[in-house]
Amino acid sequence: CSSQFAFHPHDPQHTVLLGLDDAFWQSRDGLRSWQRVPALGSANHARTANDITFAGEGGGVIYVLLSQFNLPFTGIARSTDNGRTWTDLYGAARGLPERSQQPLGTPLDQAIGIYALPDQPDQVWATIGGQLYHSTDSGEHWGVIHDGPGLLWIAPIPGQPRSFYVSSGEGIYFTEDGAKF
Repeated sequence: CSSQFAFHPHDPQHTVLLGLDDAFWQSRDGLRSWQRVPALGSANHARTANDITFAGEGGGVIYVLLSQFNLPFTGIARSTDNGRTWTDLYGAARGLPERSQQPLGTPLDQAIGIYALPDQPDQVWATIGGQLYHSTDSGEHWGVIHDGPGLLWIAPIPGQPRSFYVSSGEGIYFTEDGAKF
């Protein structure tokens, strides 16, 4: 079972499948074979994913939001080399929630959407726990820029990457600059 299937915007041979088996998967050969991207190190946490965004020259920077359905936030996986290696981002030192150790989450602690500017991969937004987080340094540090409530998905406007919508249980928010809603 999977939650999303995304083709790399600049490489049609590279595909990412966000799965439900504590991993996400990549194909680099036009869907003929798949590589599982499991939890990093000895970490024992869910690696299921909810959303993905590609950014940077050639789409070489990839962010995957780790959380799904009734599973709580377990981090943001970031690759700066087109998906060959990954770093997990989470915790107070980065301005993000800690990685949940709970087997099930609630809508209050789920992470739903992620988006990075296609031409500026250091600018990235994520909805976590109903709030909108923003990083200006490729995910190293984050801050809450919108309290919601109940923020969910992020949808950019084609051709206007700095303008996007953020959905919530109470309506839809819009920004033209990623800061003012």
